[in-house]
Amino acid sequence: MSARAAELLRFVGLALGLFAALNLVGELVRPPFEVLSDWVELPNPPLLRGLYAASTTAALITHALAPIPTPGLRRLAALLLAGLSLSALLDTILFYRLLAEGRIHTPAVIPSSVMLLLLFAALALQIARERAPRPALSRAGLLRMIVVCLAVAVTLPLVQMFTFGPTRYDRPADCAVVFGARVWNDGTPS
Repeated sequence: MSARAAELLRFVGLALGLFAALNLVGELVRPPFEVLSDWVELPNPPLLRGLYAASTTAALITHALAPIPTPGLRRLAALLLAGLSLSALLDTILFYRLLAEGRIHTPAVIPSSVMLLLLFAALALQIARERAPRPALSRAGLLRMIVVCLAVAVTLPLVQMFTFGPTRYDRPADCAVVFGARVWNDGTPS
């Protein structure tokens, strides 16, 4: 992998790490706030999910800014990201199973979990292989980092809309309950 491609991958990881960090802060300030589960299934119970998310967030941000210092921490960070990649693989398998069974209907034939699978696997491999110190980030590198983070911030909702947004989970039912409809004084619904 070229130095520029490796840098780009680290910066995408940084953007995802910052997104996850904002999500964790939002969860602490005003629960329920978690949106990470829209992207990748994390382990239960909530405490374990929070610890896993915080650990992978720290790994992504640390790796983007400097090499992870010790072999043990590199292995741990690579394993955490490999776990996210495995979770994305399971999400992908579930997506295709539900699609084949006709339980969901979507024009998107490639779920966003495929992108996450590849991204987290590449980051895990990059962390596991990194040994040498990196040169300090130049002004141009800092500008590239900001541009990549902004591009990911714009791209994340678009990927969500194009892959998950058009998915329909409708199935036959005997009845439906619609919450939130107002009833007028004479008893008729609004």
